[in-house]
Amino acid sequence: MNNTDIPRIRAWFEAYSGSFLTGDEMNDKNIRLKIDHSYRVLERMSDIADRLKLGGKKRSIALTCALLHDCGRFEQFEKYRTYADVRSENHGRLGVKVLEENDVLTDLTSKTAEIITKAVLLHNAKALPDNLTAEQRYFTELTRDADKIDIFNVVVEYYLDDDPLKDRTVVHNLPEGEDVCDEVFEEFMHEGHVTFDFMKSVVDFKVFQIGWVWDINNRAALRILSELGYVERIISLMPVTVRTTAVAERYRTFIQILDDEKRLSWTEISREKLHDCRIFSLYSSQRESSVGTTSTAYMIEAPDWVTIVPLIEKGGEDYFVMVRQYRHGSMDVTTEFPAGTLEPGEEPETAALRELQEETGYKAGRMTWLGSVNPNPAFLTNNFTAYLAEELTSTGTQNLDEHEYVDYDLIPVSEVVRRMGSGEYSNGTMLMALMYYLRESGKIKLD
Repeated sequence: MNNTDIPRIRAWFEAYSGSFLTGDEMNDKNIRLKIDHSYRVLERMSDIADRLKLGGKKRSIALTCALLHDCGRFEQFEKYRTYADVRSENHGRLGVKVLEENDVLTDLTSKTAEIITKAVLLHNAKALPDNLTAEQRYFTELTRDADKIDIFNVVVEYYLDDDPLKDRTVVHNLPEGEDVCDEVFEEFMHEGHVTFDFMKSVVDFKVFQIGWVWDINNRAALRILSELGYVERIISLMPVTVRTTAVAERYRTFIQILDDEKRLSWTEISREKLHDCRIFSLYSSQRESSVGTTSTAYMIEAPDWVTIVPLIEKGGEDYFVMVRQYRHGSMDVTTEFPAGTLEPGEEPETAALRELQEETGYKAGRMTWLGSVNPNPAFLTNNFTAYLAEELTSTGTQNLDEHEYVDYDLIPVSEVVRRMGSGEYSNGTMLMALMYYLRESGKIKLD
């Protein structure tokens, strides 16, 4: 998937959603509500992607998930005249059906289509299932965050609407109320979340909504939500009591971490390239702290790189395809997973496939994104991405660069796990890649 898919999918969404406009005032008001919401979620996702520095394929997938997340809403309203899933059907599942019936994702790779499908299906789920891949979970969580930010916007607009005839199903026809009930107050103060069944008034419902903040997955999304001020506005629209004041303080204590980060942050004043090496550049950067002191930071700017965990089964046992090469930093031969840097404009997965074949002669029939991280944010500016490579076939031919001398071998997974981090298995980034693999394979359990 690339950036050119966004205009095509956006054109489909515009035509599809617009087809539900009939000229009937009540119908069109409700349809436009979800059209506008979808475009605002797209905008929020763009904001999140900017802060996470997502580009290329990752950005395209994130934006597509955001735009399409509520595509089941239009058929839901046409068929049931409600947006309440409990009185109709799950709009996430309905959205998947719409995408399949309209062949919206057929031009994408099966893996990319599956990521988007999962995000649409699960954006409104109470909790995410354990069987998602790391990549599916990543984009689904981003979609849930972007969606939730705009839901805060929608509920604030509802509370500010003084029309006595406004649709009270938004607040489930609850009475206004004067204070937080016992059950809601106790649960919120203890957990930060509230069970919906405890709701007795709109005041309770507002506390329930404030609890959504604890469900934001990504710090960038949390910052955007805080900056938009939606939660503080909901707090301002509650009656002032001892309990609502405690609720506000509970939220502000939680969100204080963002102010703490501002205090810890430095601002770049200027940057200078000191030395240009073959594979990286050294920069100095003048920085100013939050209290006005200045200092010089030194950074290594290098291309992003990928590490591939190639898995192959032989004789009933799992093996990794490992490479051995001399490392000039340690002045020793190491045993590692295949790895390499991205070419300018190259997608990480493309680089992973290329590096695997160049160093080992193996081609992969299936690649799975395991995770991405800055290998050392103290002075490195680039990202490291790990992939699991499966369905391997050997060409028997390496394609090495000049001055690159690499041997490869099949080593039992159990041996690599046992020895990683010591002796010849001394490359720290390989330990990160192995951890990602163990998490993806379920050998590291997450609550």
